[in-house]
Amino acid sequence: SLCDFSGPFPPWLRHLTNLSVFTLTGNQFDGEIPDWAWRLAKLTLDFSDNSFNNTLSCDTTTTGPQPFPSLTTLDVSYNTYITGTIPCFVANLTSLLTLSFAMNSLYGPIPDMFAALTKLRFLDLSLNQFDGILPSSMQHLRSLSELDLDTNLLSPQEVPSFLLDLPSIVRIDLSFNNFTAIPNDLAVRNSSLEYLKLSSNKLSGPIPSAFFTFIPNLKFLRLDSNQLSGEVPASLSQLNQLQTLDLSYNSLHGPLPSTLSNLSSLLILNVQGNPIGGPIPSFISLLDQLLVLDLGSCELNGSIPSSMGLSLPQLQVLILSYNRLTGPIPSSLGELKGMINPNAGSSAKDVIDHEDYIKDDLSITLKGENGTYSSLQLLTDLDLSNNLLIGHIPPELGALVQLLSLDLSKNRLDGVIPSALGGLVKLEALDVSQNELEGEIPQSFTQLTS
Repeated sequence: SLCDFSGPFPPWLRHLTNLSVFTLTGNQFDGEIPDWAWRLAKLTLDFSDNSFNNTLSCDTTTTGPQPFPSLTTLDVSYNTYITGTIPCFVANLTSLLTLSFAMNSLYGPIPDMFAALTKLRFLDLSLNQFDGILPSSMQHLRSLSELDLDTNLLSPQEVPSFLLDLPSIVRIDLSFNNFTAIPNDLAVRNSSLEYLKLSSNKLSGPIPSAFFTFIPNLKFLRLDSNQLSGEVPASLSQLNQLQTLDLSYNSLHGPLPSTLSNLSSLLILNVQGNPIGGPIPSFISLLDQLLVLDLGSCELNGSIPSSMGLSLPQLQVLILSYNRLTGPIPSSLGELKGMINPNAGSSAKDVIDHEDYIKDDLSITLKGENGTYSSLQLLTDLDLSNNLLIGHIPPELGALVQLLSLDLSKNRLDGVIPSALGGLVKLEALDVSQNELEGEIPQSFTQLTS
């Protein structure tokens, strides 16, 4: 693997008849995977990350490939030219623990072939063109811990409760499909589920308040970019292990329930793009583990709490843009330790480095272009733009030496640009335009070389 080999599948490999593990991952092989190659190993077959172009089928009238039934891992992912559907032989691989056909060009309904795969722990069919409804045989995947079906064309349907009822399931990603509803309740209380991502579907109507009673140990919840409406349910506060909550880009209205203050483990709170209204909720100050707070485009009014910089010591991203906030910028924002000390968020380091909880890169605007950062340890952003803020720019903001982006544009700020901002040597973007500022650009800005 990872040897930069290219060309067709090497024919001499068919003479290797006693392999347990065979992997070609991360090369540039092309052409078809020959039928005999599917029997090269008894435990692991990994053809991933190449350029193979098979047309796979589930045709029981032809012999086709016949892998060893003892196979525990089959990975054909990231071969974008492989088309067709999941081959029938998969139904006979009753020892499988890992199965991945991710990032291919497979299409049609997902075959109803999972009844015998009771040992399967990891199933990834993401980034294909599967349509139709999910087969009911998936309810037999009693050992499954991770399911990834994101970015397909699955038909409009309620998220199947049988997936959420799987007794060993830890992680479910159904994002970028056409699911229309979240089930009101489940058959059993599922204590194993920690990660649920339903972003960019067609979920509509209120979020079922009873739903969260059945998934008490959830740590990651993304319902963003849907058509959800109504109020944010207070029952979310039952998820006392929740670390990421993203409800952005829906039609949820406020106020946010004060019981969310019970989410003492919360690291990321994003409700951007919802008509929440009212002032910045006072309970936010109690979420002292927050790393990311995004309340942009929420129709908020009132002033920024004067103590915000003191009550959120871990905060590395604060976005309050596109609201109707008034009053001055609190000088306490210059005491946001997460934007001063690079080690301020070290207590959450294990969570940040775990892709399950920071899988999706966060994007901010740098120098007029969208910039993407894959680690929160590299991302520090303060965005108060497009509000009605008045008064001087606090020189205390010059203490936020870890900032990459500072946007105070399109407000009613006056006075001069503080020379202390010249100490923000890591800045990639600074925007104070369309205010009522006066004077010259401080000489200290010559230090800003990024």
